[in-house]
Amino acid sequence: MVLWSLSACGPLQEQLPAQGTTNGPTLLTAACEGDESCPGGMICEGCNGPHDAQCIPGCRTDAQCPRLHICRGPVLCNTCPCAPGWCELDPCRDVDGDGYAFTDDPGISCPGKQKGDCNEANKEQHPNAREYCANGIDDDCDGRTDRFDPSCQMCTDQSQACNDASECAQGNQVGSVRCDRGCCLACPVLDPVMCTTDQIQVGGGLDPVTACRVARTCIDWRVCSNTNYDPVCGTDFATYRNPCQAAQAGATVLHRGGCVWNEGRPCSLTPVGQEGACENGQYCRLDAVAGKRCTKQSVCVVDADCPAGLAGQPSCSGDAGASWSCQQGQCVAQCR
Repeated sequence: MVLWSLSACGPLQEQLPAQGTTNGPTLLTAACEGDESCPGGMICEGCNGPHDAQCIPGCRTDAQCPRLHICRGPVLCNTCPCAPGWCELDPCRDVDGDGYAFTDDPGISCPGKQKGDCNEANKEQHPNAREYCANGIDDDCDGRTDRFDPSCQMCTDQSQACNDASECAQGNQVGSVRCDRGCCLACPVLDPVMCTTDQIQVGGGLDPVTACRVARTCIDWRVCSNTNYDPVCGTDFATYRNPCQAAQAGATVLHRGGCVWNEGRPCSLTPVGQEGACENGQYCRLDAVAGKRCTKQSVCVVDADCPAGLAGQPSCSGDAGASWSCQQGQCVAQCR
């Protein structure tokens, strides 16, 4: 068995193992009749004619390379035969489909795409994205995260500096403080709502962005009068008598059952009992817009909430492990 070495062929950027070998591409001793008879990442080349053709590392087209790779070349050779190209990761790949290529090389053209993506696994993370100030992510790919990004350093008075409302939380005073342009400020005082005799007051939860209390709203009590009592907690962290009332108030149902104590409170990832921690039976869920909020365990809004909001882990036999997904507001696990 003979190894095709770099001394025989020029800048082979990525050697792909063939037929389960671990020492790089192998030059097969058996003759080949065409590229289709060679393993992936290899082509059929002969120096002394077709009868002497053998499989060597190389590619002629992108189709002969693995997923996300392209065929580049030519390769400068010292001996014959020589592969006309080599497989390398595509610098213009856009795995998450956000329209931004991974490369930021000014010498590389990626038609139809912008460049500079710093995370191909998150379509919300790319240049020109909004920098959220408390999610631990460099959202706009400028190399600066959260409080270190200039867009999160806009506090101009003597108030406590903050990235989001979770850093302004004061004990159990839910909805009393907010984070505005990098400063902790008091939430506005709400005026009482006056309803007609045909209306009732509902809502009065928290603004999903500022974490401040919002005014209660009036709805026609007759619209949902025939709906059974089936309390739900809205995404505004207000409890409604049933989904019908929540819909009337323009709220989306977060989970069945009323909101639990202090649900929606800004939080930090600290143990229960410490400042910024959530109550027992809740977890600190990170939302890209609203920041970190205490939410009842087992509630799921996005797949990233699982298994953070679960009290236990599913048992999967062997090394199967569990794959989590968010289905109808609940975390569901399937063994892989």
